[in-house]
Amino acid sequence: MAATISGHVSDFVLGLDDSKSEIIAKDLFDRKITLVQVVECLGEFLTNPDQSTRKRGTQLLVQILQKLPTGLLAQKEVVHVTTFLMSKLSDHHSIQPHAVQGLAAVTTFTSFPGGEMCQQICSEIFKEIQNQSLSQSDRRCVYTIFLNLLSSHLTDIQPMGDTFVCGFVQQMDGEKDPRNLMLAFRCAQIVCNHFNLGAMEEDMFEVTACYFPIDFVPPPNDPHGITREDLSQALCQVMASTPAFAKYCYPLLLEKLTSDVQSAKLQSLLALIACLPVYQTTHLQEYLGSLSFQLMREVRDNSSEELVTASLQALTALITQLSKEAGQLAEFMAETLPDLLRKVESDSAAVRLPTIKLLRAMAAASPLACHSVALEPEVDFLTETVALLQQVADSQSPAMDWSILTECRGKVQELGDSLLASQVPQLQVLGMRGLCALSMWSSILPTEEVQTTVEKIQNKAVHANSDIVRKESQTCLRRVLQQQSQLADIIISHLTEELRANHGKYSSPNGRQIFDNSAALLASVAVNKDTAERVCKVFLQSLQTNSEGQEELLLPVSAGLATVLQSNLISSLVYTTEVIPSILSFLTTRCLKWPSEKQQLHATVLTQLTDGLRSGLLLQEKQVASQVVQQVCSLVVSGDPALLSAGGDSPGSNSPLQALSSWQQSRLVQLLLVVIPCLDTQTDPLVQRLLAHLPDVALQASDAHTRLQTCKCVAAIINRIPAGEPLESVVNGLHTKVTSHLTQSSDLDISHAALSLLTWIIKGLVVRGHKSVTGLIAQLISLLEDKVLGLKAAEGFSTILATFPDVLCVAVRATVTPTFQQRFLVQNLPRLVSGFHNAQPGLKEHYLLAVASMLTNVPQQVLVSELPQLMPLLVSSLKGGNSDLHRQALSTLTSGIKHSPDVLTAYLSDILPDCLHLAAQAPSMQERILALRCVGEMIQLPPAALQPHKSKVLSALKPVLDDRKRLVRKEAVSARSAW
Repeated sequence: MAATISGHVSDFVLGLDDSKSEIIAKDLFDRKITLVQVVECLGEFLTNPDQSTRKRGTQLLVQILQKLPTGLLAQKEVVHVTTFLMSKLSDHHSIQPHAVQGLAAVTTFTSFPGGEMCQQICSEIFKEIQNQSLSQSDRRCVYTIFLNLLSSHLTDIQPMGDTFVCGFVQQMDGEKDPRNLMLAFRCAQIVCNHFNLGAMEEDMFEVTACYFPIDFVPPPNDPHGITREDLSQALCQVMASTPAFAKYCYPLLLEKLTSDVQSAKLQSLLALIACLPVYQTTHLQEYLGSLSFQLMREVRDNSSEELVTASLQALTALITQLSKEAGQLAEFMAETLPDLLRKVESDSAAVRLPTIKLLRAMAAASPLACHSVALEPEVDFLTETVALLQQVADSQSPAMDWSILTECRGKVQELGDSLLASQVPQLQVLGMRGLCALSMWSSILPTEEVQTTVEKIQNKAVHANSDIVRKESQTCLRRVLQQQSQLADIIISHLTEELRANHGKYSSPNGRQIFDNSAALLASVAVNKDTAERVCKVFLQSLQTNSEGQEELLLPVSAGLATVLQSNLISSLVYTTEVIPSILSFLTTRCLKWPSEKQQLHATVLTQLTDGLRSGLLLQEKQVASQVVQQVCSLVVSGDPALLSAGGDSPGSNSPLQALSSWQQSRLVQLLLVVIPCLDTQTDPLVQRLLAHLPDVALQASDAHTRLQTCKCVAAIINRIPAGEPLESVVNGLHTKVTSHLTQSSDLDISHAALSLLTWIIKGLVVRGHKSVTGLIAQLISLLEDKVLGLKAAEGFSTILATFPDVLCVAVRATVTPTFQQRFLVQNLPRLVSGFHNAQPGLKEHYLLAVASMLTNVPQQVLVSELPQLMPLLVSSLKGGNSDLHRQALSTLTSGIKHSPDVLTAYLSDILPDCLHLAAQAPSMQERILALRCVGEMIQLPPAALQPHKSKVLSALKPVLDDRKRLVRKEAVSARSAW
């Protein structure tokens, strides 16, 4: 038998009879011989120095393997053969194809061991095989090896990670044969599904997506039966195999959707349908506007039924993904639905019918999307219905015939209840309005039913998590109480009980929501003197019963209390005997134990209480106000509201006027803003005592909030001191002190504090129009040249012209000169412009910021009149890197285009490139929007000036249409359409 095998082998290797391979394979199958015997006979040929002999020997072994059943050989035999074939990959190039064919065969054997051998095969192929140099059939064998290993031994290959991905990409690169591509796409899909592509994700996408869209046309009578649809479907499966491809695939699909080739459009739509469920919302927001626009345009163009159907399916798939995040769906619907609903009402069937198809496709995406599509018409109808009910409630008269309303009362109540039970905030609002109107039909609705209706509104309001529902509930309860005052007891008692019940649950989200809503509702139902005082007492009690660790719940309590105190419904008796003592007691006990990690919360609570006390005090008679002034000033000076210092200028040891007091103690200085509007700055000795100590606190206090509030107090006092020697003396003394700290202090914090105090002194004098402020302003402008303090000085110009509700305004009895902002700008802008031109390059930005700070706070008509001298500074602001400068410059230029187009036309070539750059590259969404608005407004300039820039603008705005933010895309469309 050995001689027979040897003869068969020799005949094949020598080329005498190629059919001998079949005979040997049959003998192996019949167990007449073994593979070891065959290999022994082949030995001299497999190791022969002549490459053609080695080639024939290897070819015989491979043909035998290809003819054997997959389960015939033992694992040991397969291992030996596989090892031999791997070694042949590095042999002569004519032998490589046979080695590849052999490996394709052995990797199908059931006894193939897997494990490290899989990695060894792949490594050898990546190292030795240049796939592009092989024939089609041999390249097919390489893909077969990969597919066999990926399908049956995936876990053995996965540890190769990037090495395998990179090697596969290199082997697949440039493949053109459709038969091989079907295998390669299947391999690529498995790789993308089960490997972390990492740095290779773009390469993997490019090596496959380069075939998209498929333009293969099979030859006539093709025996392989591969069609364009087969390739397209296989490629789509690769593109949809991992969300990592989203950022590369969306731009590609968008590009092909705009193609003139119908097959490219159709393949893009089918790919989008396949990819969306995998990509979900990954990178979708960035391309959402462009994708939806192309899909809707395709439906409207109606070029073919096939494209329309695919576009509608793609739109449904798109909205299905948006439906997984309610916020994204709501935003998309808010942008697209109004236009679609208008087109539905068009008289033209060519407009109306495609729009209906679009709406049906959108509604089919999800129940939430369906509800959104139907919601707007539904809300419009219900809004009109509820408005009619409200009009009836507001127009009651004894002469009215209520019989018709009596008959429909039950239906109205049923409608209101169903709307209130809806999960849609807009419908809940309509339900509240309807039930509110119903509760005001006093002539036909029994008192107990009114009470039940109000309780429904109240219960919904307490648990509401929507701002519009909360606001509407407050409005409804106020309206009801204004007409049905007997319900006050029930409403206030219920809300008070909710506060108490959720006081200890404030740390939980649900407890916090109920407590906050109840506090806001309580404040809103203070519609008359009686209800206001009852609500006020509830809030005062909440202040006193608050325990440590629950400081957050003081925020809604103090906000509600401030609202009630500002309502002008609290009597002097309650204000002086309950409000003032309770709040001062709270401030001198609970607030002084406030934890340091919650300083911002403390500042907010203190500010809200201060605002409420001040509003209440301004409504009191002079005698009552004087008593409160003495109490508050005593607290600030001595630290105890019960101690009214009769003499001496030194503050007590617990006084907030001690510069080194704790931040909790020193912040009580803010209480002075309550009483300064009622302080007699001409005769009251407290004024001088305060001015003797407040500057030191403003300069030396460690707490920034204390320093700011102290500066406000100083500015408020000097604003109200009568003109003449007393005022000059105070201003000169303060100026001297501030200057000494600015020039002599080596501590940067003290220098900044001194600069802040200087700014507020200037503001106090500027607001009243005092002429002695000129020298102080000159000093502030000179500080713009300081490398350390220049930026802080520039910010001061904003403070000087800004309006603050708690100080230096008419509402708090400040001395305010009309048009002081305009006067300040006109007087100081030339000095700033001159300083900008003369300043060193590194300091020019200080002047730009100072000008920008002023422009923020002056009327538009003033800006327009000063625009000619502002233009060089605005151009420079656009070229800098400061976002605040960009925003202010863009806003000013946009306004200037409307009111002074001639001035802007001269600078068009300077500002247009910068605006286009910011529209595309600015990091802030607001900057990009402002830049786009400015570019859009430029269309109002003379056409002759615009024409040379038109093509550049259209080109620059095209990529902005795909901005990641919807609002930016919207502005980009508007600006580009205008041009």
